[in-house]
Amino acid sequence: MSDKIKKYLLLFYFIFFVFIKSETIEVKRITPSREIADFVLNTPNAHLPYFPYSITEGHGKIFIGGDFSYIIGIDKNTWKINKFIGGDWYNRVTLIAGSRNKCKIPDGITDMRFDAVNNRLWMSSWFYHNIMYYDFRKDYFDNFSGKLNTPGSIRGKGNKARYNYISYIAVSTDGKYLYVCDKKNQIIVKVDIHTSISSILAGTDGIAGYVDGSCLTTNVKMSFPDGICVNSKGDKIYIYDNESIRVIEPEKDKCYTLFKIGAGFKSLVIDSNEKYFYTCNPLMGKVIRVRLKDGLIENFTDGGNGDNYNYPKFEVHRKYAKFRAPDNLEIKDDFLYVCDTKSLQLKTINLKSNMVNRLLGFSWWAGNYQPASFTGWAEITGFDFFGNTLIVSTGKQKMICKIYENGIKEDVAGHISKEEQNYKDGYKDESICLNPFSGVVLYKDGEPWYFFKDKASIRGVNLITNYLKTFIGDPNLPGCIDGINNKARLSSGSAQLAGWNNYIYITEKENNIIRRFDINKLEIKTICGKYKKMADLDSCNNLKNCLLGLPSGIWIDPKSNGNLIYFWDNAYGKCKVLDLKLNKMKTVFKGGGNVNSIAGRYYNDEKILFFYNNNNKNHISIFAYNEKYNSIEKIIGFSDNILFIGDRDGLANMATLDYFNFSMKWFENKKILMFDTFPTFNNLRYIEFK
Repeated sequence: MSDKIKKYLLLFYFIFFVFIKSETIEVKRITPSREIADFVLNTPNAHLPYFPYSITEGHGKIFIGGDFSYIIGIDKNTWKINKFIGGDWYNRVTLIAGSRNKCKIPDGITDMRFDAVNNRLWMSSWFYHNIMYYDFRKDYFDNFSGKLNTPGSIRGKGNKARYNYISYIAVSTDGKYLYVCDKKNQIIVKVDIHTSISSILAGTDGIAGYVDGSCLTTNVKMSFPDGICVNSKGDKIYIYDNESIRVIEPEKDKCYTLFKIGAGFKSLVIDSNEKYFYTCNPLMGKVIRVRLKDGLIENFTDGGNGDNYNYPKFEVHRKYAKFRAPDNLEIKDDFLYVCDTKSLQLKTINLKSNMVNRLLGFSWWAGNYQPASFTGWAEITGFDFFGNTLIVSTGKQKMICKIYENGIKEDVAGHISKEEQNYKDGYKDESICLNPFSGVVLYKDGEPWYFFKDKASIRGVNLITNYLKTFIGDPNLPGCIDGINNKARLSSGSAQLAGWNNYIYITEKENNIIRRFDINKLEIKTICGKYKKMADLDSCNNLKNCLLGLPSGIWIDPKSNGNLIYFWDNAYGKCKVLDLKLNKMKTVFKGGGNVNSIAGRYYNDEKILFFYNNNNKNHISIFAYNEKYNSIEKIIGFSDNILFIGDRDGLANMATLDYFNFSMKWFENKKILMFDTFPTFNNLRYIEFK
């Protein structure tokens, strides 16, 4: 063996076993996972992955479907939650038949009904125009009627049938038929469960109207039917249609109106004693009760549109209960289940005690103090620690939050319900953020502030008083002008901040520059790059004359006394460094595009740079660059050509990541690399090095 080969083998041994293998790497999280795993209900992890659309009960379990590609099961004996059918978080338009652990379910199960006669769980999709089933005896999931993602209006067998937006389904009491609200075809469809052949039960295909009469002679007209249930005898099918509760009696060949109840309702159930109907209005945020004998209407919940929230316990009398958008109901024994879609919660109403409880999920709208969950519209865009309290920027949610050690989140600036286009300084509830991005904790005049970029400005929240203040620029006036106070102009797009003493360094991608903001003098200056000019320079001997591409992530070497500023140039897929002392710039390494953030640390006196990468060659991974050995190693994620996303924690070979991230930081005192993820999971996670 030649000396040259021995030298390379020794170098490989040094990099792989010293740099990579000397620490155990494990991904953990700050915010609850949106991937459902086995855990006990009513813990801080009891969190819905996304909008819940459907709920039913059977075999001692509560089943939940929604804007995610599996069915959640809650065991009513142990109150354990798991993925009951399907496994992937988000399949989009994918349906693969098979056992419950091997099948694939499309996202968007908008209605479900348990069928005790056939021992099946029936599922329908508004988005994909089909009906599916799971057979408990055979442990088998498959399509049943209609073709996935193929709308139309055809009666036929199995996948030859066509529907045009199925709103709700019901099962006949004898288990022979499915009844389907084929909403945009303006009909009620009957499907024979034994043969899977569909036929029109009531309504005139494609013609909206409001006509009672004979079902067989097609005199009956429907208008966007949006709720269906069956009485205990099975001889009456109740429909919500044309602002009314209507009745179909198949054996008597007639359809007639029972009560007029008003517009905007959907989903319809009847209690076991057949005394009351229940239906919900998403826009008004309420559930109503209609008495069967005389049509008396009662606002069953009357708290208005919103949330009642008192973590960790949620309980309120139904008269004061609030809902964001109740979208689907199920009734079982003495409980009415409610899918409160926009609040990402499932709630129960005890029909005996009249008390409303949260069954599962946390609302991102709810209250000032809540579990640390960011879902839906949130987008975590920046963070930093103040002691053991984590400060977080949320972009689309327009808020600055604190997450305490016990996992409770407090909103300290901005408010999600504020729709004003103008920003506003002030305390807590009166302050308005427009699009907070990135963030860094620094002391100014002896007090801790969380500084962040808000559109075309740098603003800050006093972490003692929770007062929000604009320090430089004007959020609504983008530009590129160095200067002081509100005379300065910054770009309005995303940017990353890094702090050192009284300076904040800012990568302005839109302006192709890096700037420095003095928080004491309230002055901002461009230190590298020229406005709207780009070039791929690997070295430059005068920072004033350097041209950049699209600067994104930024990290300050803590051993350089603030003189070495590392940043990622996203236009050219390179990590570069500014040497402020020598007034020079150079390329450190090339690592691909789609990198929004970088971070760094020292390990055994070796400088390690981390970057979150998603490009054609290295899919969704976090990499580490060792400057001493000029080597790059993947530490978390996948690096082949199969695009695989996820939100799974665990050791390096098990953890999965979302498509992109905004910010990433190394915290030396905690030995963690923290990062946010988007757009699917919107979570805050960290890699723990042991």
